[in-house]
Amino acid sequence: MGRLLNFAMFYLGWFACVMGAGRGQLWLGPSVVAALMLLHLYMASRPVQEAKLILTIGVFGFAVDTLQASAGLYAFTGTSPAPWLCPLWMMALWMVFATTLNASMAWLAGRYRLAAACGALCGPVSYVAGARLGAIELPVHASASLVGIAIVWACVMPSLLGLREFLATSTVRFPQRSPAGAL
Repeated sequence: MGRLLNFAMFYLGWFACVMGAGRGQLWLGPSVVAALMLLHLYMASRPVQEAKLILTIGVFGFAVDTLQASAGLYAFTGTSPAPWLCPLWMMALWMVFATTLNASMAWLAGRYRLAAACGALCGPVSYVAGARLGAIELPVHASASLVGIAIVWACVMPSLLGLREFLATSTVRFPQRSPAGAL
């Protein structure tokens, strides 16, 4: 898949998730992301590995955002059953972000320090944009929250790259069936 197309697909998914959540249309983001995932997997050279990466990062992101919201860095008020629980639209956002790791952000592979710097800068910007579009709520004194988000994302980005590399090199091995009659 072309990097520019992947980049455009990510931002389409990002805006669908964030604007949908901000407008109370919680189904919009996950629906758009599901369609983008199908297209991405259809175009991927290794769709099974891509699917593993996307699902793994979706679960990872659910945990990261639930922990950040539980720590009071922001709240999912109105978009989740509890203001600290990561909603489906945010998990979908993580999944569409996962599609960039082998495509438009592949240039970060092995560059963990640069990934940490990118995460520390871009992570808070994304959450501020999400707050301005009404998808999340930042605390009244947001500067401390943004520092916390920057620290988290400085760790998350290298972790995602490491997870990508681990999943790319790991293989699932199934036990061999023994010949009929053998013990």
